Parts: sequence; C-alpha cells; structure tokens
Amino acid sequence: MHMQWEIMIEQTNSWTRDTSFIKRLRRQMRNQPKKFLKSTMYKHRMNYRLMCMSLMLSLLYAY
Repeated sequence: MHMQWEIMIEQTNSWTRDTSFIKRLRRQMRNQPKKFLKSTMYKHRMNYRLMCMSLMLSLLYAY
C-alpha cells in the first residue's frame, strides 16, 4: 500500500512540478471546501486528471 502511494506521488510530482499549487489547494480546501471544489471543478474541467491527483495528494498530506 505504502509503495503505491509513493509511486503515485512521484507520478503526480512529475506532472505538476508545482508544490505551491498543491499548498494553495490544501489551504483552500481547509478554509472553504464547498466553494473550493466548485471553483476548482470549473477552472480545471479540461485538466480533470491533474485535479484528481492534486486532490488526492492534498488529502494525503493534510492528514
């Protein structure tokens, strides 16, 4: 299980290469989850896979 997460994190990092983006996601998620999800869905509709990975990463790092 742990290895799977690590592989996924590595893949995601190679896709985004932008930790500030993920930090911003995390902060927004904590502060205003509903609004955050709506705006993110809207903005990243084209970039759905990236968004899912970022969300998963932010959840992983948040807990």
